[in-house]
Amino acid sequence: EQWRDNEWLKKQYDDLGSILFKQEILHSFVVSEDQVFSNEVLERIKKQVQNKKPIQENKLGNNQVNGMLIFKFPIPGHRYILGVDIGKGTSKDYSAVQVFDVDHHEQVAEFQARIGTKLFGRLVKKIARYYNQGYVVIECNGIGEAVFNEVYKSDCDPYDNVFKRKITRNGLTVITGWDTNVKTRKLMTNSLIDWLTVDSMWAEMTLCSQRLYQELTTWVWIGDRPDHADGAHDDLIIALGLALYMRNLSLIHI
Repeated sequence: EQWRDNEWLKKQYDDLGSILFKQEILHSFVVSEDQVFSNEVLERIKKQVQNKKPIQENKLGNNQVNGMLIFKFPIPGHRYILGVDIGKGTSKDYSAVQVFDVDHHEQVAEFQARIGTKLFGRLVKKIARYYNQGYVVIECNGIGEAVFNEVYKSDCDPYDNVFKRKITRNGLTVITGWDTNVKTRKLMTNSLIDWLTVDSMWAEMTLCSQRLYQELTTWVWIGDRPDHADGAHDDLIIALGLALYMRNLSLIHI
């Protein structure tokens, strides 16, 4: 627990990140239902967000949007990225959007609610346009593809500043968004963990959401995979992870 006082160990942590440091340096293997973040990390996140209040709630511009929190209004010339996580369609699942200022590593808005895919796709476009035609990364597993199609492939109102890739299905080439599989999920979650635990990276970012903090307190290791504890949620965490992991790509497309 005192490894931060050792200069060599701290450098290894900064170089390797949280997961590889535990495995390769401490030879510590994760235990099921073990908290992802230490009490120290959670405490500093709590300290950062506890006095930050939304400047606008349940609204986007002049429109009523239940579940929307605005921490900063869009600033002309700033570049924004949206991470979009879609609920699986059950009554217990939420869909979420995290809006991040790319250059300043700052969380500026957040949406979380239970919402149908078509309505959610329309809302994602509204949020993206509100935040300077922001770059959108949509998780497309399962019903997430329906949201992607409503955003990018809409017949009457398409929005094209999105992360997209070509894949072949049954001999046909189609365009879709972010695919979460074992490899991509690990890359994305490892990146998120590093942003929140490596001191030099944490010093560059600003979080504002107390809802997000509450999810982080119930993010646990299930084997070697970070996931929400039973009865908890991690939609806000995954949306943030997508925004952080893909933020550099937004510099290319805007």
